[in-house]
Amino acid sequence: MDLNNLRVFNKQTNQAQYIIPTALLQRKGWNTEGQQIAIQVNSYKILNWPTKKVYQYDVLIGSGIERRALIKKVWHSNVVKERIGGTGAGWLFDGNKLAWSQQDLSMGPTKEIVIPVDLDQEEGLNPREGRDNGFRVVIRKTGVVDLSAIRGYLDGTLEFNNAVLQGINFLDHLMRETPSSKYTTVKQSFFRKGEKRYSLGGGVEAFKGVYQSIRPTQGKSLTVNVDVSNGVFWTPSTLDICAKNLVGCDDAYALVARFKPKDNQDSKDYKELRRLKRVGFYVKHRGAANSTKLHRIEGFTPYNVTALTFIFDVRDKVTKKVYETTVKDYFLRKYQISLRHPDLPLVRAGRSGYFPMELCTIAENQRYPFKLGPEQVFHHHAANRPSFTNTFKTSSMIRFAVTRPPQRMKHINDGINMLNWANDPVLKQYGMSISPTMTTTNARIIQQPVIQFQGSGPSSTIGGTISRGKWNIKGKKFLKPNPKPLRSWGVLVFASAQVAPKAGIEAFVRQFKDIYISHGGIVENKSPVMQYANKALDVDANLNMQQRCQIIICIVETKSTWLYLRIKRTTDTLLGVVSQCCHIAHVIQNKQEYCSNVAMKFNAKLGGTTSRIAGTSSPDAQFPKPTIVIGADVSHGAAGQIQASTAAITVSLDRFASRYGAICNTNGVKLEMITTKNIQNATIKLTKLWIETHKIFPTNVYYFRDGVSEGQYQQVLDHEVKDMKDGFKKTWPSWEVSKS
Repeated sequence: MDLNNLRVFNKQTNQAQYIIPTALLQRKGWNTEGQQIAIQVNSYKILNWPTKKVYQYDVLIGSGIERRALIKKVWHSNVVKERIGGTGAGWLFDGNKLAWSQQDLSMGPTKEIVIPVDLDQEEGLNPREGRDNGFRVVIRKTGVVDLSAIRGYLDGTLEFNNAVLQGINFLDHLMRETPSSKYTTVKQSFFRKGEKRYSLGGGVEAFKGVYQSIRPTQGKSLTVNVDVSNGVFWTPSTLDICAKNLVGCDDAYALVARFKPKDNQDSKDYKELRRLKRVGFYVKHRGAANSTKLHRIEGFTPYNVTALTFIFDVRDKVTKKVYETTVKDYFLRKYQISLRHPDLPLVRAGRSGYFPMELCTIAENQRYPFKLGPEQVFHHHAANRPSFTNTFKTSSMIRFAVTRPPQRMKHINDGINMLNWANDPVLKQYGMSISPTMTTTNARIIQQPVIQFQGSGPSSTIGGTISRGKWNIKGKKFLKPNPKPLRSWGVLVFASAQVAPKAGIEAFVRQFKDIYISHGGIVENKSPVMQYANKALDVDANLNMQQRCQIIICIVETKSTWLYLRIKRTTDTLLGVVSQCCHIAHVIQNKQEYCSNVAMKFNAKLGGTTSRIAGTSSPDAQFPKPTIVIGADVSHGAAGQIQASTAAITVSLDRFASRYGAICNTNGVKLEMITTKNIQNATIKLTKLWIETHKIFPTNVYYFRDGVSEGQYQQVLDHEVKDMKDGFKKTWPSWEVSKS
């Protein structure tokens, strides 16, 4: 987002005037630089879309807080279908609170339709005393979707407004209706059963699906963007195997010891079972008729309530006598099943009762909703530190997800065949058709930039010889080395001397120091303090080294999220010291390229600048006019977790936009728009540093906002950009234009 002329100085009033955009800027033209080529893009033109009226309805099922699976079950009940006209009316439902139809339902004087649904009756079950399984479905008409607004927007006669957004939203749901009834749906992605799996460890696997989304494009047309979607799911194994993989056990027998409480509290391994809540599973010991019934995990019995200790009453069908039995004896007597792991907790499945873990098989395509870390870390030590058991890694997921263009095109074509638009009955009913051929468009190969380091001439630049996206900065000096000489620094090794021998660490430190100096780094103390972490002490205590350091190199044995975050939290917030983590494998290899890469990070963290784009008109600045670059993003917790979102804002501090300062803060729960307090606090503080350094106010501001959808662009303008400008106006009500 380019926000030119943040302030325009008015000489008559001696004030700065603000220009606050109220609408998105239109593209002014096309690039003419570089070599023109024709390319295929994963975009498919919509040939026809509905022209008839589409009525939109609000739907309330039960109290409105029921789970989506239950809501869908009620909506698809026979009672509801009969009342609203069946499938012939072209009903679509978003699975939550919105529905659409070509039918204009008569609402009557109450302006709503109320449909009682009894799920027990629907499923042919006897009513349960005191447990009503009835729900009310309330349908209210809210308006008509104006699909002509999309055409007006594409023709340029109408701005992007709610009517356009509402129309595109409907078309997205229209395209989603049929595949969502056939495949596993994750937002706008679809996954079918039987796909080739890729194990990530930890009871988790990945496989490929297809993503589709409607986009308005140049050329006054609508297109469908189709791409490969990589999903993460629970591996369909028995629950005892899943549990042992989840906690990193060698076998299910070891789970018993791992589940025992520590210090009168449930063990961390036992608590990991909470991740399996609401996961669906099948049991096969009841015979073929019951083997297809899906149960849901509601929880697990305490660690010591097992098939050996859980006792319940059973009535003998022959003698009619009631006798006590354990779960283990019950399965042996009734099903002739001798449990292999009777000392594991039992699975609690609500109305279905309790089951031994080894008899429960996780259903296929059960989505894993938790965030993947560099590796899953579980705590086994009495000191509550991780054992660094490698179970699954983000790097494994990256290797699975990254494919070269030919393979990616093949996966996309597989997805097109899977969606099968031409034979989609819902699309046919609404008169929507899509070209199955990728769009061909013109593109340009832009000349790669020249990167300027310190000095002048060809030896001080990189460009034109970049090989496969890699740069070799050997022989280059940083544009601006660390402004303060490096007098005090330390090396802390989070590994044993057997894994990280002292001689290897010292050799790395010597080479790294020499390479950093060769790149222009200023080092006064060439012998840093080096020590191995004491396993008896916490990470915080280890990082509090013998002397106050400007920077600490932390050499780690594994790519542990837990250890990395602990190091950063301690150094950044408790000690006020910057840190640089290095993996022991790279340290022992001690390659020149790796040392140079670390040196670049080292220099930046010590306040230096690595390089800038060459070829600018001014030797002192990247931009013709004083310019500041702001970047912002908001990150959220994993799906289903209630935790504060985090807003991160970074602002350029030099005239090259090569050095940045950043501020992070909590931003509410699942709130995408950055709050007024956050955006004003960060941008004002960091802009003050820019002004103090350069003695002028920037003429231009570039605001780059990540993580928002097209429908949220206007909100960014109306809220974040306005808040940012209001904060600037309040802080700097006027100033004189700098002659420079």
